[in-house]
Amino acid sequence: MLTFTTKMVANYIKQNSIPIKELSRNTGISEYTLDRSLNKLVRPLRTNEFLAICAFLDKNPNDFKKDKFP
Repeated sequence: MLTFTTKMVANYIKQNSIPIKELSRNTGISEYTLDRSLNKLVRPLRTNEFLAICAFLDKNPNDFKKDKFP
């Protein structure tokens, strides 16, 4: 089951046209894993992956909390 947070991160990545290859290179997460989580939406992000992505995006993890979105 895909998490709300994974969906929100995927949306953010798409809206800001951030290439998976760049995300992979800067976070150490494989392109395959990111593609399955953020493009195909078949795999939820793990906590360490989520935090690495937030650090790369310079976003506070709380920015992706459920109460931040309508």
